[in-house]
Amino acid sequence: MKKAVLVLALAVGLSAGAFAQHPNKLGVGAGFQYGGNWDSDRGDPGSGLSLFLKTSTLPIYWGIYANVFNWEFGDHTHFGFNVTGDYFLKHDYLVQEAGLSWFLGVGGYAGFWRSSNGFSSNLLDFGVRLPIGLSWMPVNFFEVFIDVAPSVGFYFWSGDRSTSGLGGGWQGDLGIRFWF
Repeated sequence: MKKAVLVLALAVGLSAGAFAQHPNKLGVGAGFQYGGNWDSDRGDPGSGLSLFLKTSTLPIYWGIYANVFNWEFGDHTHFGFNVTGDYFLKHDYLVQEAGLSWFLGVGGYAGFWRSSNGFSSNLLDFGVRLPIGLSWMPVNFFEVFIDVAPSVGFYFWSGDRSTSGLGGGWQGDLGIRFWF
C-alpha cells in the first residue's frame, strides 16, 4: 500500500511539472521564420531557418534567423540574417491539462541584408516588435510554438540604393524548443 501511494504521489508530481509554462531552464530549439513589410522601400525579409534560445538566468527569448531560402553568391549576391529578443509580458494557460498556453510580449529586432545584382546595397534594419502566439508543451521538456509579431523600426540602405526611413512589417515564427 505504501508503494502504491508513493508511486501515485510521484506520478502526480511529475504530471504537474509536465504542464509548467516555459520552465526556468535552458531552452534550445529550431524552426522556420517568415516576414513581410508594409512599405516597399524597406525590401522583403522573406523567410529563413531559425535557432531559438532561452537561458535560465535571463527572461529573454532569443531568435537568430538566416534567410537561406533565397541566398545567392557570385555575380548576383543576396543573403541576410536577423536577431530578435522578446520578453513575455503575459503568459497564461488556455487549457492547462493539455499544456496549451498563449503569450504576449514586447521585444526588439536587428537585421542585415546584402544585395548585389548589377548594383550593390546593404540594408541595416532595427526596431521593436510585439509577439503574440500559442505554445504547446505536451511534456515538460518539449515545446511547439507559433507566433506573429507586428513590428516598426528604422531601415538604412547603403550603396547604390541609398535611402532610409521608418518602416513597418511583421514577422512570424513556427518552431520547437527543448528544455534542459
